[in-house]
Amino acid sequence: MSVFHYATYKYVTIRDSRLGIGYYITAIIIISLTMAEIFINKGYLEFDSYPIGSLRIMLSDPKIDAFNYEPLSKCCIKGSLIDNCTMQCRYLDAQELSWPIQSRTLSVMTFCKERWQSNQQSSIRPEEFLTLREDKFYTLKPEEYVVKVEHTIIATKFHGNHDLKIAGSQRSMKGWLYDANGSRIREMNDGADKLTISELFSAGGVNSLEQVSDALNANGKTYRRHGLVLHVAIKYTNTYDTWFGTGAIQYGYHVSRIPFADYRVNELTPIVQGMNSSEAKSRILRKRYGIKIEFIQAGMLGKFSFSCLVIKLVSGLGLLTLTATIVDVLALYVLPDRFRYRSYVYESSPSHEKSTKQD
Repeated sequence: MSVFHYATYKYVTIRDSRLGIGYYITAIIIISLTMAEIFINKGYLEFDSYPIGSLRIMLSDPKIDAFNYEPLSKCCIKGSLIDNCTMQCRYLDAQELSWPIQSRTLSVMTFCKERWQSNQQSSIRPEEFLTLREDKFYTLKPEEYVVKVEHTIIATKFHGNHDLKIAGSQRSMKGWLYDANGSRIREMNDGADKLTISELFSAGGVNSLEQVSDALNANGKTYRRHGLVLHVAIKYTNTYDTWFGTGAIQYGYHVSRIPFADYRVNELTPIVQGMNSSEAKSRILRKRYGIKIEFIQAGMLGKFSFSCLVIKLVSGLGLLTLTATIVDVLALYVLPDRFRYRSYVYESSPSHEKSTKQD
């Protein structure tokens, strides 16, 4: 047989129920999965998985009636007389309670070591500050303070076509706070989103600040005394509430506590006593322990894409072709009747060569 031959195909019906049932069951499964991927998982959409946005967060004071209750155990308000009072408790407004100020992070102090220090500019040790007084105190009910959040989002992947720009502001979108199980706790109201720290605790699975910290250097201290870190993800979608296509952008707050993490930051406040540089320098050093709340923006925003639809369809057809190939292999090389099936499938024509005239 010449090496230069051409192989073509012919249609052969093999009456074997094992092959037929296996093929059609597999084909039905593949077609069903392909349709589910296209229509249920919306495979006809192109997604931007990395939208970007702006975020503004601030801490505001709680309602006035939030402090009309018995103070914390083992904590007393300055000037009050409470049995077994071992540590002072102070009320601080939101501006003093929240420090440092960062763009996507909010810090809320729950415990403080406040040291009043002075430097006498000694010629022997000019860098040494002496601690004149140290106060330790808790902040009064930091869980009642309110976190205000304003944010916007845009899918930059589709930004080139202004007609298909996908963007939104939180003031025009629906939003919800979700718990650790993915269930909605409450819907956001109009205007800036307002979330109390206690609501963030509930959403993140933190029962209270009196829980013992799992940080490796906590040594049995509570979250109130040693601090903790919360991670708040604002996730956006425009496909959740529509059975076909896309809809308006929606978002959700998803809160989780970072395990084994504590939080402490040092705040230094110089005290200016005079213009003469030879005078003693003083400062207040605050070791602030508290709640660190980190915000990120994430999600998936989609639009219709004909190319994505074609890719899903071609993938399904490719799987059908692969199924037929597997059935052919079983019929021709595995089943007991494989030799007989080969005789039905393979057939060679006579050799057709152009004759040459002899002289």
